[in-house]
Amino acid sequence: MRLVGKMRVLLVLVAITQVSCGGRALGGDNSTDSSADSAVVSDDGAVGNDGCTVGCSGEPVLLANEPYQVWFLAVDSTHVYWSTRVGELKKVPLAGGTSTLLYNGELRPEGIVLDSTHVYWVDPSGGVVMKSPKVGGAAIEVASGYPQFEFPIALDTTHVYWIQNPSSDSDFLLRAPLDGGVPTVVLEVADSILGLAIDATHAYLICRYSGSVIKVPLDGGATEEIVSGDINPFLLAVDSSRAYWIGGNGSVVKSAPLSGGASIVLAESAFTNLDSSSWGTLHRLVIDDTHVYWTGYGVALVGAVSKVPLDGGSTTVLATGEYRPYALAVDSTHVYWTNRCTDGGCYLMKVPK
Repeated sequence: MRLVGKMRVLLVLVAITQVSCGGRALGGDNSTDSSADSAVVSDDGAVGNDGCTVGCSGEPVLLANEPYQVWFLAVDSTHVYWSTRVGELKKVPLAGGTSTLLYNGELRPEGIVLDSTHVYWVDPSGGVVMKSPKVGGAAIEVASGYPQFEFPIALDTTHVYWIQNPSSDSDFLLRAPLDGGVPTVVLEVADSILGLAIDATHAYLICRYSGSVIKVPLDGGATEEIVSGDINPFLLAVDSSRAYWIGGNGSVVKSAPLSGGASIVLAESAFTNLDSSSWGTLHRLVIDDTHVYWTGYGVALVGAVSKVPLDGGSTTVLATGEYRPYALAVDSTHVYWTNRCTDGGCYLMKVPK
């Protein structure tokens, strides 16, 4: 269903409840610069050609050099996928190589997530949820419903979930079947939602102004508060027992039980904020079975990719000397991220866990 002009989509209301949330050279065989095979990047940002092509000895490896800023990343068993600020959706093999353009059109893919066959994304300017075949081909509209700028989108085996913010008063959690259909409203929240994660039974949301993490059944219903009182929390991940997010106005990595209870600080930012009004120095967060990973940088615009055990402990820096590291993804062996653009390009990187 497409939006025509300024007409709004009539949403099917399912259990709607309004609540208050209380210069580098390319490594590998990437064809963009075939003269720089086997280039690796040291922690201080220098490039060498020591024969390492897939993250040997813990060194970061450059997988792709983009002319435009990369905002979002996702990874499966064979490829890394990303979207750029000019509306491109691309992929490259995990070991590097020639990138493939999957979408380049009037819409702007943001918040990308994957299933076995498609890349799902939202376009805030067009107000639609789309999917593109991983093997290439025409993009398919899944639903219309004014998706929120940049944050967030999630999948389960039957539905895609996203956030709608049609006004300054409320945000909505919506979902639609993966094969397309009229969106349904799961929840209306009198707050700004800056985090979304799902498991088999619930959706978990971060409410910025109240500083809370809440959960709601996937079919809609009563909400439960997990934690409250944080300062500008955002970006959310969950496992079977806990929620993880960036809190303290972008300065700490935090965790709390999904059943509710006190939150704990897992790690603190190592960087100085740009200024007192800035959002913070931590920018993206993901988890795997053992660790939380994040990107961060501060006033010097040079940052790091780091990890900490899910239950807390010592922070490990996986890559440092990275220029404004931002988008982030992980698979079973590597961490993938993007660096903001310099005169030499915008870099897609990876390093062993």
